[in-house]
Amino acid sequence: MTQPIDRPSGAAPRLGGEHPDAGCEPPHLVRVLGVRRLVRVQGTLHQRIASVASMQRGCIARHQLLGLGIGAATITRLIERGSLHRLRRGVYAVGHRARAPLRDETVALLAVPRARAISHASAAGIWGLHLPGSRDRRIHLLLDGDAPVSRPGLCAHRSRLVPDRDLRTRQSLPVTSVAWTLIHLAESIADAPLERVISDALRSRLVGETELAEVASRAPGLRGAARVRAALADDAAPALTRSDGEIRMLELVRAAELPPPRLNVPLEGFEVDFHWPEHRLVVEVDSVAFHTDRWAYERDRRKDAALRAAGLTVIRITWRQLKERPMVVVAQLAAALAWATSGLAAAPTRR
Repeated sequence: MTQPIDRPSGAAPRLGGEHPDAGCEPPHLVRVLGVRRLVRVQGTLHQRIASVASMQRGCIARHQLLGLGIGAATITRLIERGSLHRLRRGVYAVGHRARAPLRDETVALLAVPRARAISHASAAGIWGLHLPGSRDRRIHLLLDGDAPVSRPGLCAHRSRLVPDRDLRTRQSLPVTSVAWTLIHLAESIADAPLERVISDALRSRLVGETELAEVASRAPGLRGAARVRAALADDAAPALTRSDGEIRMLELVRAAELPPPRLNVPLEGFEVDFHWPEHRLVVEVDSVAFHTDRWAYERDRRKDAALRAAGLTVIRITWRQLKERPMVVVAQLAAALAWATSGLAAAPTRR
């Protein structure tokens, strides 16, 4: 039986060395992952162990066993009898070694009592944010204090700037907020994957622009915060784009050093993907997800007609073109921009 409870002032977990077959003891108070308050646990020895392990993907830490009133000698006997299976130093699977989703992250948190939360790339994975090309398989932890932690497969980070209000509980694990996760990622990843992950987070509504900007403003000394602020302030950044095609299109524009467009802007009663106002040019990226049904086809024709009637040039580009013929796309776009520039230069000035 378990129940969250605030520990009375001065109270401490009872320690003991009971035999595995002993009966019930008075309740014990222990910390459990994903629960902010101490949890009251009671019952027989095996019931107490099972109660805590059931909230932690079948795992339990040595310091939790001690907090349940189970002494060192009893822990050793439980290991010898196969009731506990060592996963890391001081962390055990209860009853079996079957691997549950996110068990590695759970074990990492239990192995380092000073860990406050999962962070960086590991937090991105828990939030469902994909990092293209990432090969980092370490578990990243946010720690209290400055003392280093040397454990295989773990990467520890100091947490001075991250307040408790910016920690979340997701899938029963403490994790940094999406805003702080993006700021931490921005410390090390390149521009293109950073812009993609920001775009994914905003598009999935895991975080809003206002919240992201506010959190980044509270960490002025961090390079990651500065890069996030720059991405949000850049009108040509893909933070608000909706598809991989739009992001790929913007990457080509930047690589070719073409004039930067405005993104996802309202125009003539529609929203357009890319707009060069000085050149009166609009580019639409047609993806399979948004442009294949009959309704979408009719909508696109209405949009094109309205834009052309307003004197705008409209170019439509497909994902296949972006992927298989990117240089042709760049040449077509460069020609359209050059033509618009020469046309504007040749136009008579109205008095």
